[in-house]
Amino acid sequence: MKRRLICLFIVCFIGVLAFCQENQMTALGQDNPSASYRLFPTTNMWTFLKLNTEDGRIWQIQYSFNNENRFETYLNLIPLATG
Repeated sequence: MKRRLICLFIVCFIGVLAFCQENQMTALGQDNPSASYRLFPTTNMWTFLKLNTEDGRIWQIQYSFNNENRFETYLNLIPLATG
């Protein structure tokens, strides 16, 4: 009986591990290659990084359901790309 339970536990554990995959973080707005800004998700579900694709400036965007907690602040205001 113990052997059967251990085998069942191992099979379930391997099954869970097989389906545990890290989600690939992709940019929002990838469908439009000429978009000036793109949003990248972070590990915090309420925070995004906004990238200006033309010059490389980055902002942090915090989203909230109530307007009091929403904000946007800069992380890098120095243009990193030329031309």
